[in-house]
This record gives sequence, structure tokens and C-alpha cells, in this order.
Amino acid sequence: MRKERSRDTKTVILDEAMRLFSEQGFRATTVRDIAAAVGIKDASLYSHYPSKQAIFDSIIERALESMGEGFRSRGALFLTTDDASGYGSIPFDQLREKVLATFEFLFCDPYMVRLRKLLVINQFENQQTTRAYRLIFAEQPIRLQETVFAYLMGTGEFDRADAHLLALEFYGPVFLMLHDGTSWDLARPLIEAHLESFYLSHATAKELP
Repeated sequence: MRKERSRDTKTVILDEAMRLFSEQGFRATTVRDIAAAVGIKDASLYSHYPSKQAIFDSIIERALESMGEGFRSRGALFLTTDDASGYGSIPFDQLREKVLATFEFLFCDPYMVRLRKLLVINQFENQQTTRAYRLIFAEQPIRLQETVFAYLMGTGEFDRADAHLLALEFYGPVFLMLHDGTSWDLARPLIEAHLESFYLSHATAKELP
């Protein structure tokens, strides 16, 4: 029972810290603020996390776990070492739904939305926040898409090109919409049209099946 209560408290600390960081900023939020939001004393909070930075680091760790579960449950890559064959030799309508489902997770999942707000607001407050924002919403998606495009070029389904440049070309408009808070209702048709145009430009088929 004591261990279970400890795990629950740690989760509540992360949830409240995430809320406060996204509302007040990382720098302006104190350990005392977090402890008060949780309903515990400062000393009790330190028994779970040694510092405010440790709380932030745990939030990012949990975010990466959530992102991995969200991507893989939709058949998407999460690591560049994951198998990219699920993107090859499938009808375009299935490819479109796979891509849209992955992006919908980034736009709509409540935890990812809160995380994005937190990191956008705090991205220039310290180096850790800047690195986390770039990793989760820029660098990792680009690496994964580069892996997919390299695979599709290897199978002959995409024309030969620079996989990294293809990833930048494809993800750039999506990142812009994520960054400026475009709703999924508005983003989805734009991403769908962008995907179709991108496919016609780079797939060897040169037409939608």
C-alpha cells in the first residue's frame, strides 16, 4: 500500500508540475508552488524528486514513453531501428490513414497537447527545455520519416533522392501547424492534400492507386 501511494504521489507531482510549467513557465514555477498544488509539504516533494529539474526530466521521460506507445499502437515507427516495412507495398489509402493517425496523435492526444504547450512556452528558458522541444517535435519525427523514405527508395517505391531533404520537405508544413496551434480539424485536410501531392511528386507510381 505504501509503495502504491508513493507511485500515485509521484504521478500527481508530474501532472501538477506539467500544468504549472505550461501556465507560469518553468523558471517562474517554484518547488513550493508544485508542492502546494499537490497538497504536500516541500520536504515531502523532495522525497520523490530531488529538484525541479528532476521533475521536468521525468515529465520528458514520460512523454517519450507515451509517444512511443502512441506511435507503435498506430503501426508507426518510434525509433530509427524499428522495422519500416509496414510503410511499403501497401495501397495509398492505407498509407494515408497510417500517416494521418500518427499525426492525429500528436495534434489531439491530451498529454501530447499539454506537453507541446509546455515546451513551446518554455523553449527558450533553459537548454534542457530547448533540447526537449527540438527532440520531440522536430528531430525525432524527421529522423523517423528519413528512415521511412530511405526504406521506400530502397524498395524502388520512391525515386532516389536525399532522404533527409525529403523528410524536411514533408514534415515542415506539419511542424508549422503543430507549432502555431492549428486545430486538427483544420490541419487534417491540409496534411492529407500535402501527403497526396508529396506522394505524386516522389513515388515511382506517379499516380494515386
